[in-house]
Amino acid sequence: MNRIIIGDLVRILKKIGFYILPVIYFLLYLVDINYTKNSSFEEQLDSVKMSCDFVLPFVTGIPIFLGVYADELKAGAMQTSIGRGISRRKIAVSKFVVCVLLAAIIMILDMIVEYGVMRHYFIIPSSTQMKMYVTTYLAAYLKTVGAMAFSAIFIYITWNASIGIVVLIISLSFAESTLGWIQSQFHIPVLDYSYIGQVDQACNSIAANAGWIVPLLVVIIYVVVFNAVSIAIFRRKELEL
Repeated sequence: MNRIIIGDLVRILKKIGFYILPVIYFLLYLVDINYTKNSSFEEQLDSVKMSCDFVLPFVTGIPIFLGVYADELKAGAMQTSIGRGISRRKIAVSKFVVCVLLAAIIMILDMIVEYGVMRHYFIIPSSTQMKMYVTTYLAAYLKTVGAMAFSAIFIYITWNASIGIVVLIISLSFAESTLGWIQSQFHIPVLDYSYIGQVDQACNSIAANAGWIVPLLVVIIYVVVFNAVSIAIFRRKELEL
């Protein structure tokens, strides 16, 4: 399985197309550099939260999904791996691990770049503010990883990467607002107990030094369940080898 993971990482990181969306995002951020120059940390944190809520998950999730799944399905690489005797469970898990690692690379790089710019303009956060800054990125990262794990289920169902990308976009765009509307209208805590709600609860608790272990464990359980469903579907999928 390690060979599959390393091979996928090398293959994707060599692709120029993988960097298009992240590079555009970084360039747009640099164009807005004057905002950082004249803002306080609180204003900058609000900008980071907006970016992490509405932009960064797409910049991260879409190119990863295209690299990990679309290219593989198009080339028939998964069928080839199965034909070589690699179990479907190992293939599915390795694809998810690659998604997790690539998302971490993009998110950490963005966090470092943004923090470096703030330091350049003498915006120096306190330890408490820094924890809020890091947990903002952590929440965006976990939501992106969860959305990718959930969307992969539909790739294994349909064997179509386009369907998975549509589900990914819907998950990142409308899931939180839709669940929030249902919760407010019908007083059913669907958002609070959803994956998204548990991520927010865990990250807010980490920032506040409160009880974050239980919600974080729930987040992990959600991800494990998403992957277990993908594996179960993949095992039953009839493919032409």
